Amino acid sequence: MAEPRGDNKVMQSHVVLISPPALEGYSNERTYSGGIGVSRKLKPGEKEAPIILPIDFLYTGAVAEKAGARVTFVDLLIDRYHGAKAEQFCLDKIGPDPGPETWVGIRLCMPSLPQDLAFANRMKQLLPNARVFVFGTVIMSTLDHWIGD
Repeated sequence: MAEPRGDNKVMQSHVVLISPPALEGYSNERTYSGGIGVSRKLKPGEKEAPIILPIDFLYTGAVAEKAGARVTFVDLLIDRYHGAKAEQFCLDKIGPDPGPETWVGIRLCMPSLPQDLAFANRMKQLLPNARVFVFGTVIMSTLDHWIGD
C-alpha cells in the first residue's frame, strides 16, 4: 500500500477508520443485528453507553495493517464530538497534508445512515486529496437509495 512520490521516497499509507457521530438522544448500538445497528429513543434521564467497535471495523483495520498501512481508529461515539468539532477532531487524527496515500473510511449503519452519509460527504469535501470511502454491512441493501448523493 506504499506509493512512490515525485522525490522517489515511498510514503506509507495511512488508513483512518471513523465511527461517525452518535444520533443524539438515541442509543447507538452499531454492532447489533449483524453490524447493521439498532437504535431506540433514550428514556428521560437515561445515558447512552456505547459499546465496542463493530467487528468489521476491527477486521478492516487489521487487513490494512497487514498490508503495511499505518492504521488509526477514531470512535466519535466514545469521544462525543458532533458537527464541526467532530470534523476537526478527525482532521487532527488524520494529520497535515493528507494525500492519495491517506485512506479515510467512514462506517455506515442503518439507524444513522443519512447522518453518516452527510458526515462522509463532508469529510470528502475537507479532504480533497485523500481517498474517502464508506464501509459497513448496510451498503449493499441501501446503495440504490443514496449513491447519487
